Amino acid sequence: MSAPKLYASHVPLAPLSRLFLGIGSAVTAITDPRRGDMVAAMGETTAIGPVFLERLNTSPDARPAVKYINDLDHLYVMQRYRETHDFTHIALEQKTNMLGEVTVKYFEGIQYGLPMCVSGGIFGGARLLKKHRQELIDKYLPWVVEQANNARFFMAFDWENHFEKQLSEVQKELNVVPLKARMKKQQDELTGFAENIDDLANRLKNALNKLEERKADSPEAPGNQLGNSQLEKQPTPYREKIGKLSGEVVDSNPYSRLMALQRMGIVQDYEKIREKTVAVVGVGGVGSVVAEMLTRCGIGKLILFDYDKVEIANMNRLFYQPNQAGLSKVEAARDTLIHVNPDVEIEVHNFNITTVDNFDTFVQRIRQGSLTNSRVDLVLSCVDNFEARMAVNMACNEENQIWMESGVSENAVSGHIQYIEPGKTACFACVPPLVVASNIDERTLKRDGVCAASLPTTMAVVAGFLVMNTLKYLLNFGEVSHYVGYNALADFFPRESIKPNPFCDDNHCLIRQKEYEARKASEIIDLEIQEPEEEAVVHEENEWGIELVDESEPVLSSESPNNSGMAEGLKFAYEPAKKDNLSGDLSPAQAATHDLMQSIKDKL
Repeated sequence: MSAPKLYASHVPLAPLSRLFLGIGSAVTAITDPRRGDMVAAMGETTAIGPVFLERLNTSPDARPAVKYINDLDHLYVMQRYRETHDFTHIALEQKTNMLGEVTVKYFEGIQYGLPMCVSGGIFGGARLLKKHRQELIDKYLPWVVEQANNARFFMAFDWENHFEKQLSEVQKELNVVPLKARMKKQQDELTGFAENIDDLANRLKNALNKLEERKADSPEAPGNQLGNSQLEKQPTPYREKIGKLSGEVVDSNPYSRLMALQRMGIVQDYEKIREKTVAVVGVGGVGSVVAEMLTRCGIGKLILFDYDKVEIANMNRLFYQPNQAGLSKVEAARDTLIHVNPDVEIEVHNFNITTVDNFDTFVQRIRQGSLTNSRVDLVLSCVDNFEARMAVNMACNEENQIWMESGVSENAVSGHIQYIEPGKTACFACVPPLVVASNIDERTLKRDGVCAASLPTTMAVVAGFLVMNTLKYLLNFGEVSHYVGYNALADFFPRESIKPNPFCDDNHCLIRQKEYEARKASEIIDLEIQEPEEEAVVHEENEWGIELVDESEPVLSSESPNNSGMAEGLKFAYEPAKKDNLSGDLSPAQAATHDLMQSIKDKL
């Protein structure tokens, strides 16, 4: 027997009908969350007695247009819940996406005890993507449980009378701490703790230094029996920044040998290098040496990206020192490079560029990281994994940024560098390695206890090639190589040019290819053909009577018998001039020479 009709839209239900409708609406709401009527039906059919109704400070003046509530108190609770739901989103600062909705459901389930809210949180969380589900478990759930237990009861809060207040004031009245504020507070606490640790370490270091100084000044110190503190070495102050490069050849000028390139005509204006900005991604065996070379060359600004730390295992390579173990690579590199050349501005980022948030920051620094807050001049990839290379490739294709890629083989006896201009040359995705083309997670290829080989020689060679190509590109001299390989076993250096793949998987690469073809088609080709002018052959007169004979004239040979008295088997290479006409054809000088030779011949 169904319950009596209590209000206009009321649909009285018997307990069994109520049960079936509740189950059906729950299944439909879970499979299709867009069915708002089923979500509402589920909430109404599963509503229980209002155990908190006596705590409310408002009266149910208005009745909701619901259908399946058989109790007027239940009716008011459901209406108030619906009205408060959107306010809960705002107070908790949760978006209306799937993750935000599940978070709010958990909050309401803990505060109100409504079965719909509890089941919505459980089943909604199961529908989340793996990444968001992990984020819900690690970050959102601990926070929302804390807030639901500590905050005021939301249904009993007359939020309708607080529209004119700032959200922060309402949150304070409700005793709600937003997730971002809570995380910031935790981060500040961790930062403060780290600062306290650093301060303690510095104080300890200063105390140890003072102790060493006292030992050095004591009369018992070796070589200082007289206790003479005047022998203590004073630190030498490092040079100030140089405003303008000079080619003056003096010991105190760090740029004299670099400016000699300009004096010798290799580079037109070397000082332009101070206007250039280069981003180096990966500050390991190759990247650290590249950063050092560019710093010594006087580059204007370096932007370094890496997330790894210096380890003792890195000491077989170049650049890093054992006392830097444990420091982040970018910070250790910055501290060293500042002392190498204080004129270079160095910006560091200690994060992994392959994550979503960090990738956006990486693209933003490519776009605005130069000395003039515009796009950088060049990006150099010195990473040791394909995932990071693909991230650099994607960013540079998207920003139409020229970059250079480098790498050293796993066996440490070969390497390469590659110049990549989006649209003109092949990008990293145009001809991908097998690991990339097969969509294999390269982390699964690594085995415990097995590492790649590493030689400082190979890395130094590859770094040198990369920096040389960079200087040629930035300062516009020589020929920029599109690809240079290096095989240390055979000392083989192949050079290639690789055209872009018209079927590349990177959509931005295909866009850049079309843009490049359009630019080529719009270029005006000026073919000015000049015919060579024939110069007349000029024969200079000389006192020896030597003349050039036109080779186009036929050479007359004589078959007459040998009447010159020459030995048998010999003949003249040309027909001798006849004696009777000789004096008439010779110039005075030639005639005098002829007479002298004839007189010598007669005497013999």
